[in-house]
Amino acid sequence: MVEEQEEDEGMVEEQEEDEGMVEEQEEDEGMVEEQEEDEDEGMVEEQEEDEGMVEEQAEDEDEGMVEEQEEDEGMVEEQAEDEGMVEEQEEDEGMVEEQEEDEDEGMVEEQEEDEDEGMVEEQAEDEGMVEEQAEDEGMVEEQAEDEGMVEEQEEDEGMVEEQAEDEDEGMVEEQEEDEGMVEEQTEDEGMVEEQAEDEGMVEEQAEDEGMVEEQAEDEGMVEEQAEDEGMVEEQAEDEDEGMVEEQEEDEGMVEEQAEDEGMVEEQEEDEGMVEEQEEDEGMVEEQEEDEGMVEEQEEDEGMVEEQEEDEGMVEEQAEDEDEGMVEEQAEDEDEGMVEEQAEDEDEGMVEEQAEDEDEGMVEEQAEDEGW
Repeated sequence: MVEEQEEDEGMVEEQEEDEGMVEEQEEDEGMVEEQEEDEDEGMVEEQEEDEGMVEEQAEDEDEGMVEEQEEDEGMVEEQAEDEGMVEEQEEDEGMVEEQEEDEDEGMVEEQEEDEDEGMVEEQAEDEGMVEEQAEDEGMVEEQAEDEGMVEEQEEDEGMVEEQAEDEDEGMVEEQEEDEGMVEEQTEDEGMVEEQAEDEGMVEEQAEDEGMVEEQAEDEGMVEEQAEDEGMVEEQAEDEDEGMVEEQEEDEGMVEEQAEDEGMVEEQEEDEGMVEEQEEDEGMVEEQEEDEGMVEEQEEDEGMVEEQEEDEGMVEEQAEDEDEGMVEEQAEDEDEGMVEEQAEDEDEGMVEEQAEDEDEGMVEEQAEDEGW
């Protein structure tokens, strides 16, 4: 919630900057009137030279900003990939260690049962059969719990995919609106705006490539989760097969000491449930990583807004050239588009992300801790 408030405060500051831009445009209109008077007096040539200098400076600044943004995006992507690889290796090592521990414990139990076999009593057999039935019921409950955990993981993947789709659709709509704004500007602006359009196309291509890479990373995370689910199911199958073999041995050779060993096995099964809960906590950490990726996308959207402000500066210079169109463009671009973008981003994206993250993550964490 603190991050959302900070984002809302950032949006308020951007709106204040837009209001400042409106005031600068009004000042520019006053300058335009003075320029008209100067043109009548014979100062037209000097103004044209000054405009040329301003255009060159604006072009140099825009090109420098584009290069810096592309370098920053590249560094962020490399860091995210490196962190993802480290976490994957740690998870794989943890899964291998758990499998080795399960195999070692199973071998020890089988050896102890072979050593303790001996005198079988009828009363012990009857008691062993009762315990086996109780164990069978426990196994059914554990399988039902395992199925519930798999369904929760699938729901988590669905939530991640929905968030990615919502963000992708929002970015596409914003890009379409940006393209529409560029087309309207190109109709009124001259050679300066043609150069700005070329730079804008380069920036949009860089943004599209960044979105494709982020989507590929998200798909990679989903595949990793599917692999983890496959490992969990394989472990569950191995444990089920091991329990069946132990039950068959107990039917032929049940003793009082074997009953005590059954109690030990139940404790070890409880430990296995604890390990499953730890694995679920690992899944929660992966989801938090996905949320980190969403925050990076929001930062990228902030960079897009800064680029739009740079385009607004170019539009002000073009407005000085097209003196008659200044008032209409200023009203349409600043008031209309700023209000629509602010409403869409604040109301749409903030509400959806807040609801998805707060409601979905809280329920999932509560369920995981309860298990």
